[in-house]
Amino acid sequence: KLGHANLAKYALEQAKTFGSEAMGQGATPFILAAPPQPQLTKSADLPPIQQKWALAIGISQFSDTSLNLQYTSKDAKDFSSLLADPAYGRFKTKNIHTLTGQVTTRQIKEELNWLARMAGENDLVVIFLASHGTARDLDTADVNYVVTSDTELTPQDSLFATALRMVDLSDIVRSRIKARRTVLILDTCHSGAATVIAHERALGVAEASLSQG
Repeated sequence: KLGHANLAKYALEQAKTFGSEAMGQGATPFILAAPPQPQLTKSADLPPIQQKWALAIGISQFSDTSLNLQYTSKDAKDFSSLLADPAYGRFKTKNIHTLTGQVTTRQIKEELNWLARMAGENDLVVIFLASHGTARDLDTADVNYVVTSDTELTPQDSLFATALRMVDLSDIVRSRIKARRTVLILDTCHSGAATVIAHERALGVAEASLSQG
């Protein structure tokens, strides 16, 4: 819940409406099912970062050309350059993957799995994604999506089949990426939908949620 009582109430109502095995068992959705990370004492900080990994995505070209964006690709390239700069990010160039222009849902998921394979528990992972985001009222289950190059906004069945759910980004961070320090930056419309997900579902990612933007 974490300061979002109204959203938590709404989420619980949706969970009851659509149902799940956990809801049928009477489990509370506000307790993580995954094993908790070891609790750190005030005097015992996380160990030093071993390696740093980054994925920067700027989607600017879409199957519906009326959706094309002007600056997202440049933003992703500039972000990667900043991370690789020895005066700032000091990331190894080989540890940064940058996708720009036409980027499909499959490509994004493949790159996220690359992070899951490469990053260790004591590493740092940074993910930047700039694109369009959809409103909840476009989906029957009130889900927000990241629009990718192969996304079909209509009909609704095609949107579900071709776009990337914002909740999936949080689920991948929680369930696949081992790094205990992960930064997720979404430069999309309706990116606030990921804020509640980050608070209520992400495991050991950060003390604070994504910023409202």
